Amino acid sequence: MLKTLKPALLVAALVACSGQKTADEYVQSALAYIEQNEVSAAIVELKNAIQLDPKSNDARFILAQMYMQTGNFDGAEKEFQRSLDNGFDINRIMILQVRIALLKAESDRVLEWTNDDRVAQLHPEKKTELLAVAGIGLTYLSRFNDGFELLARVMKEGSEDSVHFTMAKAWMAANEGQKKEAIEEIKPLVSQDNSFDDVKILLANLYALDDNAELAAAELKPILDRHGNNIFVRLLYVNMLVKSGELEEAEMHTSSLLKMSPTSPSINELKAEISLREGKYKEAAEYATVALTSMPSLHKANLIAGISHYKTDNMEMAYHHLAQIENRLPKTHVAQQVLTQVKLRLGYIDDAIANIDTVNSLSPSDFATLANASVELLRSGDKDKARDYIKRLENIEGDDPEMMSRRGSLKLSVEDDSGIKDLNNALRIDPNMSEARLALIYHYMQSDNNELAMVEADRWIEEVPDSEGGYLARGVVWREIGQPEKAKQAFEQALVVKPDSMGAHFNLAQLNNRLEQYDLALVHVEKVLARNPEHRGALRTAVNMAPKIDDDKIIDFLTQLSQDNPDSLTIAIARAQAYDNIGQEEQALQQLERLQTQFDDDPRLLSALAKVAIRSEDFVKAEKTFAKLVKISPRNFTAQLGLLMALENQGKNQQAYTEVKKAQDIFPNAAMLKFFEVNYLYKTKSYREAEKRLAKIDPKTLEPKPYWALSTKIQSRLQQWDKAAHSAANWYEVDKGFASASSYARVLQKTGNHQKAMQVARQAQTDHGDNAMVQGLLAELQLEQDPASALQYYQRMATKSPDNFAIQNNLAWAAIQANDLELGLGAAQKAAKLAPENPHVLDTLAYAYMRNGEYKQADLLMRRVQEELPNNEEVKIHYAELLVHLKKFEQAKKLLDSISDSEDKQQVVRLYETNKG
Repeated sequence: MLKTLKPALLVAALVACSGQKTADEYVQSALAYIEQNEVSAAIVELKNAIQLDPKSNDARFILAQMYMQTGNFDGAEKEFQRSLDNGFDINRIMILQVRIALLKAESDRVLEWTNDDRVAQLHPEKKTELLAVAGIGLTYLSRFNDGFELLARVMKEGSEDSVHFTMAKAWMAANEGQKKEAIEEIKPLVSQDNSFDDVKILLANLYALDDNAELAAAELKPILDRHGNNIFVRLLYVNMLVKSGELEEAEMHTSSLLKMSPTSPSINELKAEISLREGKYKEAAEYATVALTSMPSLHKANLIAGISHYKTDNMEMAYHHLAQIENRLPKTHVAQQVLTQVKLRLGYIDDAIANIDTVNSLSPSDFATLANASVELLRSGDKDKARDYIKRLENIEGDDPEMMSRRGSLKLSVEDDSGIKDLNNALRIDPNMSEARLALIYHYMQSDNNELAMVEADRWIEEVPDSEGGYLARGVVWREIGQPEKAKQAFEQALVVKPDSMGAHFNLAQLNNRLEQYDLALVHVEKVLARNPEHRGALRTAVNMAPKIDDDKIIDFLTQLSQDNPDSLTIAIARAQAYDNIGQEEQALQQLERLQTQFDDDPRLLSALAKVAIRSEDFVKAEKTFAKLVKISPRNFTAQLGLLMALENQGKNQQAYTEVKKAQDIFPNAAMLKFFEVNYLYKTKSYREAEKRLAKIDPKTLEPKPYWALSTKIQSRLQQWDKAAHSAANWYEVDKGFASASSYARVLQKTGNHQKAMQVARQAQTDHGDNAMVQGLLAELQLEQDPASALQYYQRMATKSPDNFAIQNNLAWAAIQANDLELGLGAAQKAAKLAPENPHVLDTLAYAYMRNGEYKQADLLMRRVQEELPNNEEVKIHYAELLVHLKKFEQAKKLLDSISDSEDKQQVVRLYETNKG
């Protein structure tokens, strides 16, 4: 009989015992081992010292340091805290607790330490170090406001002679634009660095901030070995390798990081980026999906997943990811163009385009309709149909320069060079037709003929000298060919011709923003918005700069702009988005909620509010807002997906199923919605129906990994093991991760193919390392076939993790299966001591008592388990067997009749028949 509990986390620990030395001697022995770099042996000695003398602060402090060095941050934190509670020097411990909290990415815990009253009691240099390390570390974790508040405390309360004071000062200056000055200030401090390499790591981050990836990587490379467990240092190093184009080395390091933390969103996102750059689109989508599993709002991961799915022609999944970040992408971003094409490919366009084919004779009034339809068809990728429509434009007579200009532009979009003639004809009639000139210039730029583009810009200046358009065009061409200074000069010349040129100011704002000259960019943004307060491009630029410039500048500016334009929802939303962009989601939500009293049903407001609610994980609010948006704009596919996401994150799977069915009425061909329907059927335990619906979906219309994973789960629930093996094999083929490997191995075991199951598990051991999860899988597979072998696995695991209740529980079952009843009972008792309220653990203990003949003790426990797990058939089988041993045959018969047929049940039935006679 098989029963195991899979632990979520296995913490390695070694326990040694020896009573032949004193506590001090154990400490000295540990120090000797440390000197020889034998950390594991040192840990054993230190534990022995603490066992003899629990108040040995020296032993605890050194043990905590060893835990910290080996990456056991939980153990280190615990031992440091015990030392602190025992009165150990706070100057030595508090800073280390802060460092551990940073390494664990526990931002709130960092703030708790910095707000501890004992900070005031620290030596001035230690206080400076603690606040500086915490402040800089929080900015590394994107808690910018909290981080810079702490650095401001350093400036106010810190010791100016401290290296960490200078570090705090330099980091603040760098984030205010003085990057090169900060670098020069930090360089001399490298010789004064500590064992944590604070200075070197900061210098690397300064180089990264200054876009000097090569120097950043060079600074980090020599110290990587000392920071093998510091995932942030290693991630920064890999990021710099990626930016430097060192993809091969970056991939090697990323693969190593994934073995340490296979589900880390940051690492998987980075791996996805590398795969995308290498053109491995399928792989990129898979890693991005893993990153989004725990952090669904990750911007870059959604971007990578969307682009990758688009490249592999999976339009549904491309839409799913890109729609989530649409409003956070610049309109000129390539992903916006991709998303537009995806929308049209999926048919999310007005049905009016289909009606154009019914029009026989076209008049000038039909020109705009036909031209717009051509654009939609081009965006949807139907270039042949678009070409037919554009050709029909020739049949519309007229000498209107606007018509000529647009027809010429459309011709060029389908590689019809006769469009150049149309554009020149439009300019002969009206030299001020700027649209025609821009179309010519952009045509040449897109054809990589920047020389001709510049000729057209110069011609514009020559023919219309009093227009700023030619200078703007010249600046755009210079910017395109990578000459920002010349582009700047051209835009400034446009201002000479027309001092209030919004085009010049907006282009200068974008150029300054690109050059990281944020204060200058803001000056130009202000001038654009002074003339047109709702200029979306300028507002978007301001919002995007919010985290890069003094937060108050953008917020104060947008606040004043909103006060000057109290009826503008566009500005009010931009202000809230700026708060969201600097990490103040709560403030953003408050702003948007206040706007609801004035603009209750405006889709723009509802969309902004719902998306901020999702990012701040307020799924109740997100559900309410998306539901309202869906009611107002039912064809808003993004809103439909947002509503499903909000419901699923609250565990409202039945309601999500209802909503996905409604969405399918509007989008009947959306394969993604059909897949979601199956997923919600599975989550609501409607396994038969889920199987039927999944069979109707073409796997080619979906990403294979989630399709085959869900298929495996459904068929496993239905105990259709041959079908499940087929699905699991397909899942394993497209994804060699541990989840697919373990599922495949377990399904193979169920089909009786133990040999192949072990082969898959052994391959997982090779691919993912000999970790506790792999060991657990191997033990589980061996338990039915070779209990003695499985027992050896669990005994090794229990030696490493003696305080893990799941391992002790598994050890108990393995021992019972191997007929080592005494060991089984002992392990079960230990598991129950570690998890006294867990009914599954108590069931194991009851079963162990029963197998050891202690029926009354087993009965007491089994009654309690029955109350907590009344519908668990495995528990029922155990209790029925116990009732037979207690000779309560009528109760046993009644219980057996309520249990589904299985081999385990039949064993108890045979026992019942034998004992009853």
